Amino acid sequence: MSATAHAGDLDGMRAIFSNGLSGLFPDPAEAEVIAQALDAGDPDVLRQMLA
Repeated sequence: MSATAHAGDLDGMRAIFSNGLSGLFPDPAEAEVIAQALDAGDPDVLRQMLA
């Protein structure tokens, strides 16, 4: 996910997150925060969160 975030590949980040990474969060609210950031599509915020 880090390399994808650094590359600014929003579709790649969305795919990685929805295909498994989201399930690693024990608190669904935390996963939802990242999902909302992915929906917003701000690469700078996503790099800070995921890189």
